Amino acid sequence: MTEHIPVKQEDNSSTAGQNFGTSLLTGPIDSHLFNRSTNFHENKDTIGCKHGKYSCCSNRNNTCWSHGPRINNNLSSVCFCDEACKHLSDCCTDYENVCPPVDCIMSDWEQWSECDVQCGTGVRQRIRKVIVQPQNSGKPCGNTLEMAGCAGYNCKSGRSISAILTETAKIVPWTYGQHRSSNEYNPLADIRQNVYFRRNPDEAHDFNRSSTCMTFEIVKVLPQCNSTEDGLPSWTSILKNGVEVCVECQFTAMVKDHGNRCRGEGSVGLESRWATNKPTCSGIWIRKNNSTICQCEMKNDSFIFI
Repeated sequence: MTEHIPVKQEDNSSTAGQNFGTSLLTGPIDSHLFNRSTNFHENKDTIGCKHGKYSCCSNRNNTCWSHGPRINNNLSSVCFCDEACKHLSDCCTDYENVCPPVDCIMSDWEQWSECDVQCGTGVRQRIRKVIVQPQNSGKPCGNTLEMAGCAGYNCKSGRSISAILTETAKIVPWTYGQHRSSNEYNPLADIRQNVYFRRNPDEAHDFNRSSTCMTFEIVKVLPQCNSTEDGLPSWTSILKNGVEVCVECQFTAMVKDHGNRCRGEGSVGLESRWATNKPTCSGIWIRKNNSTICQCEMKNDSFIFI
């Protein structure tokens, strides 16, 4: 035995006011496919989702219908009780009462994993779980996985802390670092990369390393840094006692034999030396934090290693 099942279809009447989608099911369909009684269509006493044979169906389900008015005041005698009905505006008027929305509930984020590399740039991740799945057009779940860049510092550089602290960092304003990626100055642009990697064969597989940055507090500075004599650029006047600066270690300044770090990075909590491109402007600073994969902001107190 067959019967006609009402389907969601395009309604172009003046009372509709909008498009409700195209039909998914058309024509006569065997009633046993949906386990429905053959006289359901004639039972006009069945009104709304509360008394319908199917209700609160997930996604779009054209068999999830009942008799009764729709929320959009459409004159059709058939309304729907699936999740899609809210988007198509063909829900039965009691849909939200019978099928209240259930928002997704998720656990808190777990701790970040360790960096997946011991030396150089890598990835760490954290996860969270879905506790309650959303229902009836409730708030959907967010991501269950987050990933972030990280850096491993267990590099076999063969250099002791005392040796590292003897290094002097050479710095210039961060704005100069933009030229390293320009076609005019970038050593990896066009065929110039062949010359670069011929001179630096060990770095051929590391050319896309991300920049790292760290913060230093200046504790000693020569008076000449604040002088306009000797042709010193004005940016050196920023370097004063007590000032904290962000310094970025870009790929082209990293030293392979030093564990892919820049000369003069120093060690957290210890004093080391810094200098500008003018020998009369130098001083001492203390490194405040571990380096992370990042870029310094384009501000006056941001610098790069050279």
